[in-house]
This record gives sequence, C-alpha cells and structure tokens, in this order.
Amino acid sequence: MSGRDVVVVGAGIGGAATAYWLTRAGRKVTLLERYDLGHDKGSSHGASRIFRFSYDETHWVADAMESLVLWRELEEETGATLITTTGGFDIGPNVEAHRRSLDECDAVSELIDAAEAHRRFPLIGFPEDQPILFQPDAGISHADRCVKAFVDAAVARGAEFRPNTRVEGIEVGDDHVTVRAMGEELTAECVVVSAGAWGKSLLGEIGLELPVTVTRETVAYFSTGGGVEVPSVVDWTGDPPFFSLWDPATDGLKTGWHHAGAVIDDPDVPEHPEERIISGLSRWVAERFPGADPQAVTAETCLYTTTADERFVIERHGRVVVGSACSGHGFKFGPVSGRRIADLALEVL
Repeated sequence: MSGRDVVVVGAGIGGAATAYWLTRAGRKVTLLERYDLGHDKGSSHGASRIFRFSYDETHWVADAMESLVLWRELEEETGATLITTTGGFDIGPNVEAHRRSLDECDAVSELIDAAEAHRRFPLIGFPEDQPILFQPDAGISHADRCVKAFVDAAVARGAEFRPNTRVEGIEVGDDHVTVRAMGEELTAECVVVSAGAWGKSLLGEIGLELPVTVTRETVAYFSTGGGVEVPSVVDWTGDPPFFSLWDPATDGLKTGWHHAGAVIDDPDVPEHPEERIISGLSRWVAERFPGADPQAVTAETCLYTTTADERFVIERHGRVVVGSACSGHGFKFGPVSGRRIADLALEVL
C-alpha cells in the first residue's frame, strides 16, 4: 500500500474543503483536479457567489450560519478575505416563510416596504406590490479565493495537490481503492468523488448512480458605475427566479436566471453563453436596477449539478464517498459540506 489514506477527485469547492478537513484530521490526502485550479469549465470559478442565510427551511439557515463561522476561521488561518458583507434582499410572495426560518434560527432580518428599501439602497428599484425581506448579514463569497484558501491550507498540512490530472477510472477492492489517472495507479483506503458535472459518469462506471441533472447556466455582468458594494437580490417573482450580487472583479453586478440553462450531456464540450438568457437578464436589470446600464458588459457560463429537490448528495458506498453538494446553491455551504464528506471518509480509515 502507498500509505495514502484518501484520494479526493475534484478540486472545486466540495473537494477542496474535503481535502482540508481530512488533513486537519491528520490524514494523508492526494487531491486531483482535471484542469487548473480555478478553471472556468465547472461550478466553482469566478470572483463571487451569493452568501445568504435566507431559506424557507431552517436546516439551510443553520448550515449557512455555521458555514460563516467556519469561513471566518479559514480567513484567520490563511489571511485571505473570503466573505464580504453587503446585505441581501429577497423579493416575492415566499419571503414570509424565509422570515420564519430566519427567526427560528435567531438570524437577523426585517420585512420592509419598497419606499424604505429604496431610501436605503437607491440603486435598486423595488416593486411596491411584493413583500421585501432584508438580511443585513448576507453578502458574497470570493469564490476563487475560497477554493484556493482550502487547497493552500490542505497542502500546508501535507496534502498532495495534482492539477491537470484526469481520472480515467476507479477500481474498488476489498481493502483498498485504485484510482487510475494519467497512466498512473494511485492506491488508497478510500476515494472521495466530488467531481461536479463529471461525477455522474465517473461513478456510473463503478455501478453507482448519481441522481443529478447537469445544466450549463449563463451569468451576465452589468455596470453600475462602480464604487458601491450592491446588496444581493433574489427576485422570486420570476419563474425561474432572477438573482444579482456585487462582483468585486468588475465592481458591478453579476446576475443570473436560476436554473434557466440548457441540460447538457458532456461538460467538456465548450458552449457560449445563451443569448436568450442574457436578453432576459438585461430586461430584469432595466427593471430592478434603473441606475445601471442594461447592456451586459460580458457573460460567461457555469455548470449546475442538481438533484430533483435541490438537496445535496453526501453519502458513502463502502470505500467510495460521494460528495455532490451543489444544486446551484451550494458554494456558501462549502465548509460544512466538506466536513460532512470528510467525516464519511474517516469512517473507512
């Protein structure tokens, strides 16, 4: 045997966080990434993701609150700024349920009317006929920094990180696993597959079904003139909902149309952002951000790997641990999800 405890496949937010927690437990870890760290072909790239507590189920609120504590600990450990607080709004008929969940978890929020919301944040145009929930502790995760912080901290504790390493297959034995990658066979006691959109086919080859649908989503960026860390907005009046957040890379708005993207079969096939989505986002920005330029500055794609109920797949099958903790809203939960995935791997060791 190699002395290696765990091979982690995938260095997006899930795999990076898992490797971090495993090395904190003193385990010997090899972390494999198909492309460069921070590549733009998957789900964890870019300068920003929404960080919010606002959900209509309390377990999500509790996990977000715990994740923030762990993000702050990682900031202390690495010296990197990972979370910036901007505040956040939810707009639409379901915000009362969000408010109840937040109250049950003692998270701060307030229901305000359109006039008061606009007085505080004049850049945003609020509908007068919809409930508005403000959550002051919401903000953004600096996505690229977050992933890098987890990887750097894991490597500092002895993890081996191999970027540009494509996994060709997994073999599961009675007392070990073998991961074939770039012509090499890596043996370990356990393998964690946290490969995002690539996980379904990789697990299928060893008889494990990952019940997810992969879509290629389009996000577009808009100019606000800069100088304002704009609160995030989740607009539930749309079906599917629209969202926006401050993007530090452009000092403007990053926007998306949640789950509006096309279903794909092969995540390695490059595709351009969808014009129909960019057009829809432009119309929404013109309505919700009258002070912004409704002409998109740029656009890019991002993959969602989603279960039917948008919950996460974190489970163990013998020596194989599956971590698919995305469903289009998983980045913020990275520290908590990674710890849960790592705990399952530790059951094997």
